[in-house]
Amino acid sequence: MVTHQEKLKKFYLENDALMQNEVIQSFLKSAKNEQLLAQVLMDPSDKNTKELDKQFKEYYLKIKIIKYISSLIYFYTIDFDKKNNRRNSRFTLILDAPKQQNDNDNPVNVIDVQPSKHTTETAYFENMQTFQELIESTRLYNAYQKLTSKQKEVLNLIYIQEFTMKEIARLYEDTPQNISNIHKRALKKIKESFEEDRG
Repeated sequence: MVTHQEKLKKFYLENDALMQNEVIQSFLKSAKNEQLLAQVLMDPSDKNTKELDKQFKEYYLKIKIIKYISSLIYFYTIDFDKKNNRRNSRFTLILDAPKQQNDNDNPVNVIDVQPSKHTTETAYFENMQTFQELIESTRLYNAYQKLTSKQKEVLNLIYIQEFTMKEIARLYEDTPQNISNIHKRALKKIKESFEEDRG
């Protein structure tokens, strides 16, 4: 009789291309999820298949939410750094001024003893983009700025994060229909504002 492990091994060998997918790899690192896959391979009933599908969809949604939150953290960090840099620049001359020295000391700049700065952003964060960043047209940019915060967030989730209406609805604890309406109103407002600016 074929065992679970033998079934899994055969599945992995026959689906090598699929197993190169990082999301699939990460999902199956969980012993529970791998066990669900084994159950489907041993008994591909509707119940087992639906349970595996349900778990994968929930896992994939969680990844997207983490990605979205990570992007928010990144852009908050950038905004904070800009404000912090503006504030620090006012004290550049003070920091770079020589400290008072003793008879046996050499002049030391305050800046010399400051801790070095280093960025904590990974390549993943550096590659993140928002819907706004992808707008090259000045008129379109101005039209986009007239949207509400939620309309901007929904556009970002749809076109940048590639969320579905259902996923966004779950994120906001709303209905897919309401999210769809927000999306449509946002596009309509952009179109109208764009045409107004065009004159």
